[in-house]
Amino acid sequence: MNNLHFTSEKGDIFNKDCKAIPPYNGCLLIMRKAMKNPVIANNKPKQVTLNQGEEYYFCSCGKSSNQPFCDGSHVGTDFTPIAFTAEQDNEAHLCMCKYSTNQPYCDGAHQQFSQADIGQEISVTTKKSSGMPVAKNY
Repeated sequence: MNNLHFTSEKGDIFNKDCKAIPPYNGCLLIMRKAMKNPVIANNKPKQVTLNQGEEYYFCSCGKSSNQPFCDGSHVGTDFTPIAFTAEQDNEAHLCMCKYSTNQPYCDGAHQQFSQADIGQEISVTTKKSSGMPVAKNY
């Protein structure tokens, strides 16, 4: 229990004694559910326009309300956004299922997910024959 930490709504970290790391005025604590797997944001990719030289932050947790880009919803999880820079002006299909092996770009992995899977945290394993992830519900 000595390593138990909480996250404030502002993202500040507290230890079990409500001592802020770094200092924080007040001690409103929230516990977040540990995520082992990303949330399926959608079962189809999202077409976006990318501008050459612009840096983007792709949501890897699936919880962003600004899909497919990060809005900070991953705070308190082990997920981090994937930073990438567009090499040219173009249209791209970005992964929304969060299981592409070529993130942030779609590789077709979404085809295994149904409409019912959207918004769910689903564990997958990878088929050795094709390299495509396969959904497993627990």
